[in-house]
Amino acid sequence: MAELIPLLQALMVTDNAVRRAAEESFHSGLAANPLVVVNSLLTICVQPDIDPILRSMSAVLLRGIFEARLETFAEADTHRIREQVYICWNQESVPHVRRKFAHLLAQIASQTSWADLVPGILTSSSSPESVLHLLEILSEYIPDEVAESAASYWPYLSNALSSSNPAVKLAGAKATAACVVTIHDEGALKVFQSVIMPILAVVSESLSTGDEMDATILLDRLIDVAQFKPTFYKPTFESVLQAMIAIGAHRDLEYSTRSAAMEMLVTLSESAPAMARRSKGFIDQMVDLVMNLMLEVDDDEAQFRRARYNKENDDDCADAEDSMERLAAGLGGKSVCDVVLLRVQQYSQNGDWRYRRAALVALYRLAEGAPKFFEKYLPTVSPFVLGSLQDASVRVQYEALQCVGRLSHTFPEKCTKFIADFIAPAATILQNPAYCDRVRGHAASAMIDMLNPDHCDADAISTVIDPLLSAVLTALTNAHNEIRAPSLTVIGKVAQICPEAFAPYYERIMPGVKDILLHATSKDLTVLRGKAMECAGLIGEAVGVSRFAVDAREIMHIFMRAMHLEADADVTFDYLLPACSRMAKALRGDFVEYVSPIFQLLLAGAKKELEFSAEEAGEDEAVGEVTFDEDTNIESTVLEVAAGMKLRMSLNTHAAQQKKQSAKLLCEFAESMGAALDTWLLPAMEALMHLMQESFSPSEVKTNASTGLARMYESVLEAARLGHGARVLVNNGTAFTLQSAFEICIQCTAEVMKKEHDPAARMAEVESLRDILQASFEAGTLELDGTRRSGFPVSFNQESTMIVVSSVLVLAAEAVYKRSQALEKLEGNGEVQDEEDGGEIEDAVAQEEDLLDVLVDVLGHLIKLQGESFMPIFDSVVAPAFSTYLSPGQPASMQTIAVCLIDDAIEYGGAAAQKYLPSVIPLLLLATQSEDNMLVQSAMYGLGVATKVAPASMQQFLGPLLSCFVSTILRPGAGEDDGIAITENAVFGLSSVLSNPVYGAALQQTQGDFPIHELSKLWLKKMPVRLDGMEVQSTVMQLCDVVERWDERVLGPQGSWVLLDLLRVIAEVANAVRNESSKAASNGSTLTSPDSVARLHQPDDDRDAVLGGVHGPTLQRLQSCLRHLQSSAELSAQVQSAFTSLPAALQGSLQAFLQ
Repeated sequence: MAELIPLLQALMVTDNAVRRAAEESFHSGLAANPLVVVNSLLTICVQPDIDPILRSMSAVLLRGIFEARLETFAEADTHRIREQVYICWNQESVPHVRRKFAHLLAQIASQTSWADLVPGILTSSSSPESVLHLLEILSEYIPDEVAESAASYWPYLSNALSSSNPAVKLAGAKATAACVVTIHDEGALKVFQSVIMPILAVVSESLSTGDEMDATILLDRLIDVAQFKPTFYKPTFESVLQAMIAIGAHRDLEYSTRSAAMEMLVTLSESAPAMARRSKGFIDQMVDLVMNLMLEVDDDEAQFRRARYNKENDDDCADAEDSMERLAAGLGGKSVCDVVLLRVQQYSQNGDWRYRRAALVALYRLAEGAPKFFEKYLPTVSPFVLGSLQDASVRVQYEALQCVGRLSHTFPEKCTKFIADFIAPAATILQNPAYCDRVRGHAASAMIDMLNPDHCDADAISTVIDPLLSAVLTALTNAHNEIRAPSLTVIGKVAQICPEAFAPYYERIMPGVKDILLHATSKDLTVLRGKAMECAGLIGEAVGVSRFAVDAREIMHIFMRAMHLEADADVTFDYLLPACSRMAKALRGDFVEYVSPIFQLLLAGAKKELEFSAEEAGEDEAVGEVTFDEDTNIESTVLEVAAGMKLRMSLNTHAAQQKKQSAKLLCEFAESMGAALDTWLLPAMEALMHLMQESFSPSEVKTNASTGLARMYESVLEAARLGHGARVLVNNGTAFTLQSAFEICIQCTAEVMKKEHDPAARMAEVESLRDILQASFEAGTLELDGTRRSGFPVSFNQESTMIVVSSVLVLAAEAVYKRSQALEKLEGNGEVQDEEDGGEIEDAVAQEEDLLDVLVDVLGHLIKLQGESFMPIFDSVVAPAFSTYLSPGQPASMQTIAVCLIDDAIEYGGAAAQKYLPSVIPLLLLATQSEDNMLVQSAMYGLGVATKVAPASMQQFLGPLLSCFVSTILRPGAGEDDGIAITENAVFGLSSVLSNPVYGAALQQTQGDFPIHELSKLWLKKMPVRLDGMEVQSTVMQLCDVVERWDERVLGPQGSWVLLDLLRVIAEVANAVRNESSKAASNGSTLTSPDSVARLHQPDDDRDAVLGGVHGPTLQRLQSCLRHLQSSAELSAQVQSAFTSLPAALQGSLQAFLQ
């Protein structure tokens, strides 16, 4: 023990070298003999004459040791340790040390079976405050055990709340609230409901005696109850409401205390919205409270006017502003909008600028919380915001611009309207030095938000581009650098949205941008230079390589020099490398020479160590305290993770940002450069998989890394196709095969997605796996019939297949469970939800169904790649997991998912899949009667595919099939966009029947209901299909089959039934092919892939895109058919008559087709 005390003292010094040496010595001793170290620390803990700081430190170290190693100790040692720790807690007199022992006890209890702990502490000799504090802590470490003992400690808590000792009452209130969160039994909860009013009384007493910190801590406990057990407050909801409103409205209290009361009510509005809505006056009082707290603005007008634009606001009112949005999201726009808008109107007419500012904030926060409901109010908002831009208060002007930007972000599809209303006033403010810096800078920021490249119409900018760019150029000459920086972003956005209208301004703007790149080199101009880099990249991408070539080389020279000098600087990853990504899109092949230095930085950034750590915070460190070490780039935040327990979480934010940017940019470079990345492809894939596998990678990093991995793999496939595989498939001197690279990718992705908890990252990982499989399938050789592929460049072994399948099934089961949980939420939390709560639930359900849809796509591609060899796995584990959802009683969305899977099995599973037809076909026929278009479309596709691939098995269903196909084709609205894909699937099914002689006898039996000549006319009348590649190929081939054997059973005597339509179909196919060939020649691209795009295809504006991609051998057969018709002596008159009946354009297409 004597040797350990100096070591403990060294562990707490500020000298990094001394502390690190002590840490190494401690861990070395621990590794050599952990029990000796534990015993020594316990000896220190139990001796009251030793410095309390050392005893406290010993408790902290013991908790870390037990968390990691307790299970490795012998049972006798564990029991002895447990008893010694209990003695330490029981006899300790120093409060902060006793709290450490309490956490140590709780840690041991969470790792061992200690059934008598809770009953035991109730009879201990410790003070009531100590017992209650330990009970509070135990409720977080061992909630189930605490809940089970509720009956035993209820009298103890009840007595504490009625104690005459304020400290005991406070500890009793906190412990009671903590215990309530653990209890699930409704009967036990009802017993505890009687303590709500006593707890509120303790809060009131603490506030009346000035103990706001204690009151706030207790309010935090009540907030936990509101979050996890909201209906606990149901019997006393009105009393709770009035108590919290009174605290929130009490101007003599600290803002943090008032904010805690507001947080309590906002949490209830989120966790129990229906209960809150049914409370008379809740919404009115809550809106009043929130808006009153939004008046707590620190800066006065003069301070705000003097400040530079880069100064962040630190007003107290931020919590209230967040609460307005949460209130709208929780209670719903229908309940909240009218109340808030009335207050907005009242506040906007107040002479105090704080009220007018709060009105604007309430407006856009309301919109962000309830966008769907708020959208109808947008037309009335513009005049109010425009008027606020002219307000005498700079704070109101600033907030009006903030409102424009936030609304543009919330409603991006309305950006054209926002531009029409606000771009000119914002440009006027930006260029006018009479406005203060913060307002001018925010004008530029609002313009950036309005200029959304994904939604903005180029015409909307073209009409205002001259005054807009003139204002920006003026700002670049007369404004401070903090304003010039966002002004450069405005220029880049304009170039990105309307490159043609921007082109005439290129010579006026680019010299100034280059000047900033050359001369803005000091540290204080980092952001300005970075924005100039970003702007140059966007301009280059907009004007194209021919216009940009000369400047591009000069700019890239500047970039390369900066990259060399500032390789690890923030500006390199935040601005320079993203600008290089833009330049790559502009220069394309000419960018290859710059790839190596860029990728060296990106790969180094991706592999940076995050240096994440979590350690117990000191007594004097405040929760929420944030520190940043500029030398190490380590940012630390103090968080409360349990009652009285604080952790200091530390992270190298510099490394985190580099990893984030590296993931994003690797993905972008893969998309823009593809196979041209050459020898960097495999190292990039390795780096991306590293990012996906890192435990602490944020969601955005994992999402970009997953997407990037798929793009890199596609690029590797393309490089291999071009014959560069031997050069590309090398990493760090190790040669890979395409097969090994494929297996590494799919196994990594499958394992990562199975463990992922973040929804966005999980979806990206599943989509990445799907894209990798799809790219592998599409890299196969297209067979002669143009509908199937074989000769895939990669293959599956049993291990890889089962890794993927098991991961998919795990995620599918989780998604189904979460979906059912979301639906059950309608009856959740012990209350019946209102109709207005459905939106959030629908979003949660849709999220899980979207995931299931992609998971089924993954399984579908496994079937496509492996064919019939996959069917044993399909039969044993896949079909049982999804067959339930084929039932007509399932929701349409779930039926669709299951139908899509069985469609793939029927289409690609060979003879082994046909055993499912007798049971599946009736279900598919039934599904075609659904009102859900997606279900009908997928079911119709399955029927069409089954009719094509299994004619012998399908003959028994021919009558119902023909009835289904014909009625679908002839239904009202069959040709409209929302139904055309269903119609074409039915046409495909009918084509498969009429073209296959196997159905001949069965067709004769259905003559009474479906005369063949009528079916033939209907078929050719609706040909050609245009949307789905497989159906296009199949139906054209089937048409060739009929013509080549001159099947008069289908065509009629001498083709009399359908000859005109036959020639028209051939002419339309020929015309589409010619059009697509012309497009491909003009843009240097290849023709549209003939692969099946999706059974759930959505109509595209270009209806010839897929039809024009008909496979070469199929076109040759079609040409032969046309020549046969033309040369046939028996048909020459009829053919000539039909030919002259066609429109002139189609006649020309046929003539060109023959040539």
